[in-house]
Amino acid sequence: MRQKVIYGEDDRMDIYLVTDEAVKANSGSVAAIFTHDEITANTDGTVSLPNKTFASEFEASGNPLCPDEPFQTQPVGAICTAFLVGDDLEATAGHCLNESNLHTRRFVFGYTMASAEVSNTTIPASDVYMGTEILGWQLDSSAADWALVKLDRKVINRNPLTIRTTGEVAINTGLYVLGHPVGLPQKYASNAEVRHNEHNDFFIANLDTFGGNSGSPVFNATTHEVEGILVRGEVDFAPKGQCVVSLLCPVQGCRGEDCTRITLLSPFLPSLPADG
Repeated sequence: MRQKVIYGEDDRMDIYLVTDEAVKANSGSVAAIFTHDEITANTDGTVSLPNKTFASEFEASGNPLCPDEPFQTQPVGAICTAFLVGDDLEATAGHCLNESNLHTRRFVFGYTMASAEVSNTTIPASDVYMGTEILGWQLDSSAADWALVKLDRKVINRNPLTIRTTGEVAINTGLYVLGHPVGLPQKYASNAEVRHNEHNDFFIANLDTFGGNSGSPVFNATTHEVEGILVRGEVDFAPKGQCVVSLLCPVQGCRGEDCTRITLLSPFLPSLPADG
Protein backbone atom coordinates (compact mmCIF):
# COMPACT_ATOMS: atom_id res chain seq x y z
CA MET A 1 0.00 0.00 0.00
CA ARG A 2 1.22 3.51 -0.79
CA GLN A 3 1.48 5.61 2.35
CA LYS A 4 0.58 9.26 3.05
CA VAL A 5 2.18 12.71 3.17
CA ILE A 6 1.95 16.43 4.08
CA TYR A 7 0.59 18.93 1.53
CA GLY A 8 1.63 22.56 1.99
CA GLU A 9 1.60 23.41 5.72
CA ASP A 10 1.28 20.58 8.25
CA ASP A 11 -2.32 21.04 9.42
CA ARG A 12 -2.40 18.16 11.93
CA MET A 13 -3.71 19.19 15.34
CA ASP A 14 -4.43 17.39 18.61
CA ILE A 15 -8.10 17.06 19.47
CA TYR A 16 -7.82 19.01 22.73
CA LEU A 17 -6.88 22.08 20.64
CA VAL A 18 -9.90 21.84 18.33
CA THR A 19 -12.57 24.52 18.88
CA ASP A 20 -15.12 23.47 16.23
CA GLU A 21 -17.89 21.69 18.15
CA ALA A 22 -18.97 19.56 15.17
CA VAL A 23 -15.41 18.31 14.66
CA LYS A 24 -15.03 17.55 18.37
CA ALA A 25 -18.31 15.62 18.34
CA ASN A 26 -17.20 13.58 15.33
CA SER A 27 -13.83 12.83 16.91
CA GLY A 28 -15.52 10.87 19.69
CA SER A 29 -16.79 8.34 17.14
CA VAL A 30 -13.34 7.63 15.69
CA ALA A 31 -11.39 4.64 17.03
CA ALA A 32 -7.78 3.52 16.89
CA ILE A 33 -7.12 -0.06 15.82
CA PHE A 34 -4.55 -1.89 17.95
CA THR A 35 -3.42 -5.50 17.92
CA HIS A 36 -4.65 -7.29 21.02
CA ASP A 37 -1.13 -7.99 22.32
CA GLU A 38 -0.42 -4.24 22.57
CA ILE A 39 -3.20 -3.76 25.15
CA THR A 40 -2.64 -4.63 28.81
CA ALA A 41 -5.58 -5.22 31.16
CA ASN A 42 -5.29 -3.61 34.61
CA THR A 43 -7.00 -4.67 37.85
CA ASP A 44 -9.02 -1.45 38.18
CA GLY A 45 -11.18 -1.81 35.07
CA THR A 46 -8.81 0.07 32.79
CA VAL A 47 -6.37 -0.96 30.11
CA SER A 48 -2.94 0.41 29.24
CA LEU A 49 -1.87 1.22 25.70
CA PRO A 50 1.77 1.27 24.52
CA ASN A 51 3.88 4.17 25.79
CA LYS A 52 6.78 3.88 23.33
CA THR A 53 7.32 7.25 21.69
CA PHE A 54 7.30 8.30 18.06
CA ALA A 55 10.98 9.27 18.30
CA SER A 56 12.09 6.08 20.03
CA GLU A 57 10.37 3.88 17.43
CA PHE A 58 12.22 5.59 14.59
CA GLU A 59 15.50 5.56 16.51
CA ALA A 60 15.15 1.82 16.99
CA SER A 61 14.53 1.34 13.27
CA GLY A 62 17.79 3.11 12.40
CA ASN A 63 16.01 6.11 10.87
CA PRO A 64 16.02 8.81 13.57
CA LEU A 65 13.60 11.69 13.25
CA CYS A 66 15.00 15.14 12.53
CA PRO A 67 14.74 17.59 15.47
CA ASP A 68 11.96 19.66 13.90
CA GLU A 69 9.61 16.72 13.26
CA PRO A 70 6.42 17.29 15.36
CA PHE A 71 4.87 14.96 17.98
CA GLN A 72 8.16 13.20 18.77
CA THR A 73 7.46 12.66 22.47
CA GLN A 74 3.92 11.38 21.93
CA PRO A 75 3.16 7.63 22.11
CA VAL A 76 2.61 5.45 19.06
CA GLY A 77 1.01 2.04 18.72
CA ALA A 78 -2.17 2.16 16.67
CA ILE A 79 -1.94 0.34 13.34
CA CYS A 80 -5.00 1.86 11.64
CA THR A 81 -8.10 3.99 12.22
CA ALA A 82 -11.81 3.08 12.18
CA PHE A 83 -15.09 4.91 12.75
CA LEU A 84 -18.59 4.20 13.97
CA VAL A 85 -21.31 3.90 11.28
CA GLY A 86 -23.91 2.04 13.34
CA ASP A 87 -24.57 1.22 16.98
CA ASP A 88 -22.22 -1.76 16.70
CA LEU A 89 -20.64 -1.24 13.27
CA GLU A 90 -17.15 0.03 12.43
CA ALA A 91 -15.86 1.05 9.01
CA THR A 92 -12.17 1.01 8.11
CA ALA A 93 -9.80 0.21 5.24
CA GLY A 94 -9.83 -3.34 3.90
CA HIS A 95 -6.06 -3.65 4.19
CA CYS A 96 -6.29 -3.03 7.97
CA LEU A 97 -7.95 -6.37 8.71
CA ASN A 98 -9.42 -9.51 7.17
CA GLU A 99 -11.08 -12.78 8.17
CA SER A 100 -7.79 -14.35 9.25
CA ASN A 101 -6.69 -11.58 11.64
CA LEU A 102 -9.95 -10.00 12.82
CA HIS A 103 -9.68 -11.83 16.15
CA THR A 104 -6.37 -10.05 16.84
CA ARG A 105 -7.73 -6.52 16.27
CA ARG A 106 -9.20 -4.22 18.93
CA PHE A 107 -11.13 -0.98 18.37
CA VAL A 108 -10.15 1.60 20.98
CA PHE A 109 -12.00 4.86 21.57
CA GLY A 110 -10.51 7.83 23.42
CA TYR A 111 -6.88 7.44 22.36
CA THR A 112 -6.02 11.16 22.36
CA MET A 113 -3.71 13.68 23.99
CA ALA A 114 -5.26 15.22 27.12
CA SER A 115 -2.78 18.12 26.93
CA ALA A 116 0.57 18.91 25.36
CA GLU A 117 2.31 16.70 27.91
CA VAL A 118 -0.31 14.12 28.93
CA SER A 119 -1.53 11.28 26.71
CA ASN A 120 -4.61 9.14 27.29
CA THR A 121 -2.86 5.77 27.27
CA THR A 122 -4.78 4.42 30.28
CA ILE A 123 -8.44 4.20 29.35
CA PRO A 124 -11.58 2.40 30.57
CA ALA A 125 -11.76 -1.20 29.41
CA SER A 126 -15.33 -0.41 28.32
CA ASP A 127 -13.87 1.72 25.49
CA VAL A 128 -12.22 -1.32 23.90
CA TYR A 129 -14.24 -3.43 21.46
CA MET A 130 -13.68 -6.61 19.47
CA GLY A 131 -14.85 -7.43 15.96
CA THR A 132 -17.02 -10.53 15.63
CA GLU A 133 -17.84 -10.54 11.92
CA ILE A 134 -16.83 -8.83 8.69
CA LEU A 135 -20.06 -7.81 6.99
CA GLY A 136 -18.44 -6.46 3.83
CA TRP A 137 -14.88 -6.19 2.52
CA GLN A 138 -13.04 -5.11 -0.62
CA LEU A 139 -9.32 -4.71 -1.26
CA ASP A 140 -7.97 -3.53 -4.60
CA SER A 141 -4.71 -1.59 -4.41
CA SER A 142 -5.84 0.65 -7.26
CA ALA A 143 -9.58 0.89 -6.55
CA ALA A 144 -11.93 0.11 -3.64
CA ASP A 145 -10.43 -0.62 -0.22
CA TRP A 146 -12.85 -0.89 2.71
CA ALA A 147 -14.21 -3.11 5.47
CA LEU A 148 -17.36 -3.10 7.57
CA VAL A 149 -17.06 -4.89 10.93
CA LYS A 150 -19.69 -5.93 13.46
CA LEU A 151 -18.54 -5.39 17.04
CA ASP A 152 -19.05 -7.65 20.05
CA ARG A 153 -21.53 -5.19 21.57
CA LYS A 154 -23.15 -1.81 21.00
CA VAL A 155 -20.89 1.19 21.52
CA ILE A 156 -22.06 3.30 24.46
CA ASN A 157 -22.04 7.09 24.76
CA ARG A 158 -20.87 7.58 21.15
CA ASN A 159 -22.95 8.27 18.07
CA PRO A 160 -22.58 6.79 14.60
CA LEU A 161 -21.22 9.33 12.14
CA THR A 162 -23.45 10.76 9.44
CA ILE A 163 -22.34 9.48 6.05
CA ARG A 164 -23.14 10.23 2.43
CA THR A 165 -25.44 7.48 1.13
CA THR A 166 -25.98 8.56 -2.48
CA GLY A 167 -24.27 10.65 -5.14
CA GLU A 168 -20.66 11.79 -4.88
CA VAL A 169 -18.64 14.64 -3.41
CA ALA A 170 -17.94 17.49 -5.83
CA ILE A 171 -14.51 18.47 -7.12
CA ASN A 172 -12.78 21.15 -4.96
CA THR A 173 -15.03 20.41 -1.97
CA GLY A 174 -13.32 21.27 1.33
CA LEU A 175 -12.37 18.28 3.48
CA TYR A 176 -10.89 17.30 6.82
CA VAL A 177 -9.76 14.00 8.32
CA LEU A 178 -9.68 12.49 11.82
CA GLY A 179 -7.35 9.62 12.59
CA HIS A 180 -4.10 8.23 13.95
CA PRO A 181 -1.13 9.18 11.74
CA VAL A 182 1.90 6.93 12.39
CA GLY A 183 -0.11 5.37 15.24
CA LEU A 184 -0.18 8.62 17.26
CA PRO A 185 -3.09 9.77 19.45
CA GLN A 186 -5.94 11.08 17.30
CA LYS A 187 -5.25 14.10 15.09
CA TYR A 188 -7.46 16.51 13.15
CA ALA A 189 -6.15 17.72 9.76
CA SER A 190 -8.11 20.29 7.76
CA ASN A 191 -7.61 22.71 4.84
CA ALA A 192 -7.82 19.96 2.22
CA GLU A 193 -9.99 19.53 -0.87
CA VAL A 194 -11.04 17.03 -3.52
CA ARG A 195 -8.44 17.19 -6.33
CA HIS A 196 -9.52 14.40 -8.68
CA ASN A 197 -12.98 12.85 -8.88
CA GLU A 198 -13.19 10.71 -12.01
CA HIS A 199 -12.87 7.27 -10.43
CA ASN A 200 -15.98 5.27 -9.57
CA ASP A 201 -14.64 3.80 -6.32
CA PHE A 202 -12.51 6.60 -4.87
CA PHE A 203 -11.59 10.28 -5.03
CA ILE A 204 -8.19 11.91 -4.53
CA ALA A 205 -7.53 14.70 -2.00
CA ASN A 206 -4.56 16.64 -0.59
CA LEU A 207 -5.04 15.48 3.01
CA ASP A 208 -2.17 15.57 5.54
CA THR A 209 -2.08 11.88 6.44
CA PHE A 210 0.33 9.04 7.20
CA GLY A 211 0.36 5.30 7.68
CA GLY A 212 -1.97 4.75 10.66
CA ASN A 213 -4.51 7.08 9.06
CA SER A 214 -5.62 4.14 6.92
CA GLY A 215 -9.32 3.68 7.65
CA SER A 216 -9.79 7.32 8.75
CA PRO A 217 -13.09 9.03 7.98
CA VAL A 218 -12.74 11.88 5.48
CA PHE A 219 -15.35 14.59 6.14
CA ASN A 220 -17.03 17.27 4.09
CA ALA A 221 -15.83 20.47 5.79
CA THR A 222 -19.23 22.15 5.33
CA THR A 223 -21.73 19.38 6.13
CA HIS A 224 -19.47 17.34 8.47
CA GLU A 225 -20.74 14.12 6.89
CA VAL A 226 -18.32 11.36 5.93
CA GLU A 227 -17.42 11.36 2.23
CA GLY A 228 -14.75 8.69 2.18
CA ILE A 229 -12.27 6.36 3.87
CA LEU A 230 -8.57 7.26 3.68
CA VAL A 231 -6.75 4.26 2.15
CA ARG A 232 -3.46 5.15 0.37
CA GLY A 233 -1.22 7.95 -0.86
CA GLU A 234 2.37 9.18 -1.15
CA VAL A 235 5.46 8.03 0.79
CA ASP A 236 5.45 9.25 4.43
CA PHE A 237 9.05 10.27 5.12
CA ALA A 238 12.11 11.49 3.26
CA PRO A 239 15.79 11.55 4.27
CA LYS A 240 17.33 14.85 5.35
CA GLY A 241 21.01 14.35 6.07
CA GLN A 242 21.35 11.76 8.82
CA CYS A 243 17.67 11.87 9.84
CA VAL A 244 14.20 11.70 8.28
CA VAL A 245 11.34 14.22 8.02
CA SER A 246 7.75 14.16 6.82
CA LEU A 247 7.63 14.35 3.04
CA LEU A 248 6.28 17.77 2.02
CA CYS A 249 4.39 18.31 -1.23
CA PRO A 250 3.02 21.54 -2.72
CA VAL A 251 -0.71 22.00 -2.08
CA GLN A 252 -1.41 21.04 -5.69
CA GLY A 253 1.67 18.82 -6.05
CA CYS A 254 2.40 15.09 -5.79
CA ARG A 255 -0.24 12.52 -6.56
CA GLY A 256 -2.68 12.98 -3.68
CA GLU A 257 -4.35 10.67 -1.16
CA ASP A 258 -6.92 8.07 -2.24
CA CYS A 259 -10.22 7.95 -0.37
CA THR A 260 -12.65 5.08 -0.98
CA ARG A 261 -16.15 6.49 -1.50
CA ILE A 262 -18.24 5.85 1.60
CA THR A 263 -21.28 5.15 -0.60
CA LEU A 264 -19.79 1.71 -1.40
CA LEU A 265 -20.75 0.65 2.14
CA SER A 266 -24.37 1.77 1.89
CA PRO A 267 -25.82 -1.59 0.70
CA PHE A 268 -24.30 -3.29 3.74
CA LEU A 269 -25.66 -0.87 6.33
CA PRO A 270 -29.04 -0.81 8.11
CA SER A 271 -31.51 1.88 7.08
CA LEU A 272 -29.88 5.27 7.56
CA PRO A 273 -31.30 8.79 7.88
CA ALA A 274 -31.03 11.09 4.87
CA ASP A 275 -27.71 12.86 4.27
CA GLY A 276 -27.09 15.65 6.75
